Amino acid sequence: MRLPWPIVSIAVCLVALVVWIAGTRDLDFVTPPTERELAELRGRLRVEFPNAPVAPDPYELAADALRGPGFLPAPPIVLGDLSHRPVIDEFIEQAGRGAGHLMRLAALLEERGEPDRALLAWERVLDSAEPNPLQTRVTLSQIRRLRGEAPKWNVGGSQRSEIQLHLMVAKPHLRKLKAVAESFAMEIEEASSGGLAVELRISAIREGGWKTTNHHGVMMRLSGTGDKSPTTAMMVFQAEPGDAPARWRIKLIELLAAHASSGFPLSPPPLDSDPSASADPITV
Repeated sequence: MRLPWPIVSIAVCLVALVVWIAGTRDLDFVTPPTERELAELRGRLRVEFPNAPVAPDPYELAADALRGPGFLPAPPIVLGDLSHRPVIDEFIEQAGRGAGHLMRLAALLEERGEPDRALLAWERVLDSAEPNPLQTRVTLSQIRRLRGEAPKWNVGGSQRSEIQLHLMVAKPHLRKLKAVAESFAMEIEEASSGGLAVELRISAIREGGWKTTNHHGVMMRLSGTGDKSPTTAMMVFQAEPGDAPARWRIKLIELLAAHASSGFPLSPPPLDSDPSASADPITV
């Protein structure tokens, strides 16, 4: 049953009028209370609401728990002696503290104006600290950015190590391999920051030598320059006849990375699939 709107309107007005008369008719909401009225109000409140113990702040309780006997603060970041020339495996002793610690160390070193040491700390993240995929991507981007800022290790060529890069391939691919190998040797020298000089030794596999039916093998080894210099084992990959030179370069890098990871304390980083990417400095 619906009520007519005049009856509803009168009922609403009556309700509002009753509330005003019974509740707020004699109240003054404009004039501020006097000091005497405030004092009387405080007295009534003290009687009705006696002092109760203050509940502790949960955030303070959490902070106290962290400062308790079981709390271990984060280890300090040790920059080391910044006056001496860094070595190639600088900060490897801090790798056990994890990738996050080395990343904070690298950012702090860059803030102190030490891009060469910051670059070394970023490299330790990759080769010594087992970073997760996100940390790996961040580290690679920071290394790319810092490579142009860090000074060369061996600008004058003193104490340069000479190595020979031996490559053998089927004769039809000899010219193609030579172009790839020359670029690859220059890349090794550049990555070593002047610490390595690479001499190429390229030869063709003789007719009837090692090869398969549908693929031609590329054989590679590294050695010193002397007659009795140590040498690596022969490393081999299968090259499709239609492979682009960039594919051969990647396979050569993979061979060297696999060899390095098997006999050196520093693990090679993953292949950088996006060399054109850039990054901003990280702050701590």
